[in-house]
Amino acid sequence: MSEPAAESAAWLAQVRAWLAQHPPQALAAPAGADELGRSLLAILAQARASAAAVSAVLAPQGVEDRNKYDFLAGRLAQITAFPGFSLAEYTYHLAGGARPGLRLWLQEHHWRRRVQALLFPEVGRWQADAAGRKISRELLTLELDQEPRPRFTPEMGRWYDAAWDWRQCLTQAMCLPVLLAGEEGRG
Repeated sequence: MSEPAAESAAWLAQVRAWLAQHPPQALAAPAGADELGRSLLAILAQARASAAAVSAVLAPQGVEDRNKYDFLAGRLAQITAFPGFSLAEYTYHLAGGARPGLRLWLQEHHWRRRVQALLFPEVGRWQADAAGRKISRELLTLELDQEPRPRFTPEMGRWYDAAWDWRQCLTQAMCLPVLLAGEEGRG
């Protein structure tokens, strides 16, 4: 294992250890929450805990998490009525001043719901394509069937273990802004 790979593995082990000591706290489901709503609450709880773990291990840098989880939990019926909705957004404050962002984007695709973890390279200087859309990179997709099912692009597959469940994959996606920034800094 190369030195950067060993450093990444050690850092990831610290994130997972912190998360094991501080497991996700469930969000209160509103009365009448359906299967989709319960899945979204579980995803938000895992994302909140994962962001806290990354931030704790990164200290004194960290992850800015200004999401209103309880507000979102109480508005699931309205949120799921939209064909697309930003569930949560995180800004990473990394050494050297880099500020990548991660967005959890709920969308309907071919009549099915999914949550994508999208990486924005630098939230201080938004990059856009020719059509004016913000440029992002898909880190992970959670297909919302009965249980969230992780899916990732072949390019991102090297960052995930095929045996991981959706929770482990989401935690990994929450770590990728740090790992990819380190990789780009060495490249």
